[in-house]
Amino acid sequence: MSLVPRRIVVQDNFYAVISSSSENLNLYQSSLGSVNLSGEIPTNIALTKNNSGDYVSIILTDNNNIYIISNGSILNRFQLSPENPIDFFILSDIKLDGNNYVVVKNKNQVEAYNFNGAMADNFPLNIESNNDIITISSIVSADIEGSAKPEIIVSTHYGEIYAFDGGSGKLISGFPITIGQILAATPSLFLSEEKVNLIAANQTQINAWSISSVAGKLYWSEEYGNPQNTSFIDAAENTNRINEFFPANRAYNYPNPVYEGTTNIRYYVAEDSKISIKIFDLAGDFVAELNDDAQGGMDNETVWNVGDIQSGVYLARIEANSTWGKTEQAVIKIAVVK
Repeated sequence: MSLVPRRIVVQDNFYAVISSSSENLNLYQSSLGSVNLSGEIPTNIALTKNNSGDYVSIILTDNNNIYIISNGSILNRFQLSPENPIDFFILSDIKLDGNNYVVVKNKNQVEAYNFNGAMADNFPLNIESNNDIITISSIVSADIEGSAKPEIIVSTHYGEIYAFDGGSGKLISGFPITIGQILAATPSLFLSEEKVNLIAANQTQINAWSISSVAGKLYWSEEYGNPQNTSFIDAAENTNRINEFFPANRAYNYPNPVYEGTTNIRYYVAEDSKISIKIFDLAGDFVAELNDDAQGGMDNETVWNVGDIQSGVYLARIEANSTWGKTEQAVIKIAVVK
């Protein structure tokens, strides 16, 4: 049996490789150990560090699964949209909350997920174009407004380039810009006099723009992260990290109202916690209970399947119990419409 390397990432003395074989053995191998990906074919990999300085590998498979691996062990696995094949992703510190985010395309949308699989606030981003068919071809990221919070820069197959604020999700003034024809490659970002510039090419010409008027910072500047093609981004900053243990204003569900089969109940905890969610109707009758484990320092989500639930308004009491003995709760309203 022979393994065929598909991608390799290297940073300093650390390396990680994703490989596959005709015998359906698909591996992640690194300086710190190997992981069998259970028959899934790894298609892409990127590398970062956590706030403790440990290397963290992020792997995308042919089943649209994302694996989070550190020190030779799987920390988490979650699935992106199963309906549409995902062929690439980038990493960016879009919220400055101590977490890097996995940023992917999904049809005409850009989605961002933390390493726990929860969608970032103000995502997905919708790409609106005069073209009948919108095909996102690439995503890069940089702080172009001097806010220290990176923007998401999205290119379409037909040469339109959009920039969105990573925090608010709003389109940046002056965008979209266009190269006028089909892109020949992923646009690249570079610094000149500390300001961010963008270069893009089609089959006949190369265009370049200065897209920031103040000093900026590169995060994911080209197809494989940087000019060295290491697909590496440094540990996220925690300028906007939330220190409150269980902020009630970050507890909500989406979609709301719920028209389909499931809704995501979302909450933030500052420490690793056990979550208990009890759901009641407006008469006070018990309807359902959900239990989950939440990772501290990021948003978490628990899925409620409303397939057997009648239309109406329900109250969900979310209780968080930290490993250090803290207990807090919040109550949210969930509307089910069928």
